[in-house]
Amino acid sequence: MNIRHLSIFYCLSRSSGEGVLFSDLLSETNQAKSSLSDILDRYEQMGLITRAGCDSDKRRVRIFLTAESERYTEIFDQIGEEAVKKMTRDFNEEERKLFTELLMRADNNI
Repeated sequence: MNIRHLSIFYCLSRSSGEGVLFSDLLSETNQAKSSLSDILDRYEQMGLITRAGCDSDKRRVRIFLTAESERYTEIFDQIGEEAVKKMTRDFNEEERKLFTELLMRADNNI
């Protein structure tokens, strides 16, 4: 899986079941509109996402992860945890805690 796909799953997994507007996903992943549409078309065919019109504005579309895609987000979480373990392997407890806090702050900025 390349970084474009990973960033899409990452953004969608952070939506807490509320879905992500296509326009927000477009800006968060820095992809061309046609590329993102093509990727989402494939995801929808694979049963990984669903799309729904936005109640407040019918021109806007929300993207949701399906139950099938949840196993992928679990895999991404495991990969992330393993990466942090490897990156902090020679850190002391205080350094590990600070690094984790900084990563969480950076994550909130995305």
